[in-house]
Amino acid sequence: MIREEILDGIGDATYGLAADWTVTFFNRQAEHFFGYDRKDVVGRSLWETFPAAQETKLADALRQAMRTREAIHLDLLSPTTGKYAETRIFPLKNGGLGVSWRDITDRKKLETALKEAVENQDMLFRELAHRVTNNFQEVAARVTLQGRQLEDPIAREMCEKMASSIRCMALVHRRLYRNQAHIDEQDLGEYLRALCEDLSSGLPDNITLSAVTEPGLTVSVDVATTVGMMVAELVTNSRKYAWEPGASGRMIVTMRRDGGVVEVELWDDGKGVPQGMDLRKSAGLGLKLLGLQIRRLDGTFTHRNVEGGAIFLLRFPTPNRDRPPHPGRAVESRLRTQESAGTGAEAGDQVFSPEPLSVSAGVEDWLNALDGVCYLVAKDGTILAVGDEGWTNFGRDLGSAPPKTEMVVGRLLFDMIADPEAKSAFRAVHRRVATLATRALTYEYRCDAPDLERLMKMSVSALTCQERLLGVLYQSTLLSAKERVPLAFLSSREAAREEERVANLPIVTTCQFCANVTTKAWRGEWVKPTDYYRRGGSDAVRISQGICPECARARLAPLLGK
Repeated sequence: MIREEILDGIGDATYGLAADWTVTFFNRQAEHFFGYDRKDVVGRSLWETFPAAQETKLADALRQAMRTREAIHLDLLSPTTGKYAETRIFPLKNGGLGVSWRDITDRKKLETALKEAVENQDMLFRELAHRVTNNFQEVAARVTLQGRQLEDPIAREMCEKMASSIRCMALVHRRLYRNQAHIDEQDLGEYLRALCEDLSSGLPDNITLSAVTEPGLTVSVDVATTVGMMVAELVTNSRKYAWEPGASGRMIVTMRRDGGVVEVELWDDGKGVPQGMDLRKSAGLGLKLLGLQIRRLDGTFTHRNVEGGAIFLLRFPTPNRDRPPHPGRAVESRLRTQESAGTGAEAGDQVFSPEPLSVSAGVEDWLNALDGVCYLVAKDGTILAVGDEGWTNFGRDLGSAPPKTEMVVGRLLFDMIADPEAKSAFRAVHRRVATLATRALTYEYRCDAPDLERLMKMSVSALTCQERLLGVLYQSTLLSAKERVPLAFLSSREAAREEERVANLPIVTTCQFCANVTTKAWRGEWVKPTDYYRRGGSDAVRISQGICPECARARLAPLLGK
């Protein structure tokens, strides 16, 4: 009897198999998952009870585990129920096997919806970037054509420089939609090499341009575009003035890092800058623009003649930027270290500071379609989306009005937990799933209404696409409810708000797992909610969530892998 109670307490559908494939036990969750009563399964052959399971991936895995006595973990589509499940097969000491099934059908559907949304947005982004690039090229061509028809040499030069700048921006956008990993950044070395190839196509045959760059320096699109336009200006300047008409020449662009400074240098083997001439003070439009651009980077520009040519040097601080998000991801953030103040994060934690996020309406529809209260949470704990129907119904059942979903989205999940120890504990649970240390955690907890004892199940699941975290799904469903005499102190939350303005109300802490309660005056003693009034409890209180010591040992520690 005790053994059955223990097995029924397991949150996953679980059954046991003897060496001859006879089912030896079948817990309560397995009855719900497979739709069979245990008395119709236990003692019979697995293949007789579930004939559809023969000659399937499940059957192969079971036979392998029985033969090798090694555990197997895989995701399967149940041939019997048609549900997706996270399946674990593990050897038992009696020579048989234990098999557990965790229903992940809803998670799979949501992952599919998110994946389709990502693919659609990626496709739209590539198409948009391609059209923008084509438009840039067309504008550059028209400016060039118009410039050739002008008689004023200054106007022609302005058109030429304008077309060159447009081509630099077009190159950035052309590279953007090829860079599927990170659309908001460019590898500066790769970009300058591609830019020099493009610029080479517009040079006379007797002048060559090449690039030697250091790999691995990523910068924002704005920085790449600014540097590219400066390099294009310097190349144009050398082409026009470095050599006598018809003479052959070479130009080399180099990019390197010197400590915390980026150096971009153009060398040409021409006749050099005339003695006493300072290009920084030139009246030419292109060099004036170059001065404006270098100031945008908080950098410097110098030039000097050397034996066999001239060197033009741009120096600016290494951009201290974090890795930006992938295009179209509904669940993304920018990594940086934050202090704990105002964020709910512990000091020194690596957390995600959210950029403005866009969660597709399809995701919210899926959350509403799932059972219970569902919400999607980012890696740093920011709530991204809420199934508002389940959220509203849950608050109504509690006898209180929950915050509107638009007031919840964007907040840290942990800010809703007042007790510091409970906040730290559930942050650790979230971190285990968000860092993919485990793909899912399930636990039972209590969330009582004034007149109901309610046993709930919380499933915390990582939603991934190609091993990349999209978000963490929290799904809370009702397992059972039992009526009792109403406890007024649990319904005093709304009434107490008025009294809080004029008095310091005592705090009653309820255990998240077992619903036992305590107060500061009881000095660590926890009692059942029904015993609250026997200890002299008042109705005018504030309710806080916590974890009693017994549940911290028995319930929380396993969730944290301790």
